[in-house]
Amino acid sequence: MPVFNYTAMDAKGAQASGAMPAQSRADALAELRGKGLIPVAVAEQKAPAAAAPVAAPRRPGGRVSPLAAEAFTRELSHLLAGGVSLSRALHVLSREASQPAAKRQWQAIHDDVVGGMPLGEAMGKWPRSFPPVQVAMVRAGETGGFLDVVLAQIAEFRSRERDPKGKVKSALAYPIILSILAVGARGSRRSSRRSRPRCPG
Repeated sequence: MPVFNYTAMDAKGAQASGAMPAQSRADALAELRGKGLIPVAVAEQKAPAAAAPVAAPRRPGGRVSPLAAEAFTRELSHLLAGGVSLSRALHVLSREASQPAAKRQWQAIHDDVVGGMPLGEAMGKWPRSFPPVQVAMVRAGETGGFLDVVLAQIAEFRSRERDPKGKVKSALAYPIILSILAVGARGSRRSSRRSRPRCPG
């Protein structure tokens, strides 16, 4: 039912205003007179214009280029080798990323690592940027304590893969490197256990 805004005066000359539902303007006028009011102005309320739908903010999408992922691993390796903490290094790389998709992914990896997630697991969330075999190498590097070395190797492999001949060499090298890293990680754990002082019995 339409709603009418009105202004009217009573028998004493006092002005009153308000809104009332009515089938038509004539019905509104009749109702005001029935209440002993003298209509001054009666107009139907206009329906408020429908608000335009608010578009959801677009998240920077797209795929990270192989060159950007290669640069990420190489620069992260350099920063870690230079003594920069992992969280700080990831923050720097996410801040300096030029591609929107890369900036989003590096920031997400940073946030996950700061939240306590291992780097390998955080990188594993982005398989298009970091294949499983590279993620496995990162995990081995984290376990063995030579993450910067592993990242440098990954960057080197990615660089070779841009050359058709290098793809074959890199594909053959990955399993070998993973085996070496696994042995090294186990050896580092054993040596750390042996170096622990025994409690006097």
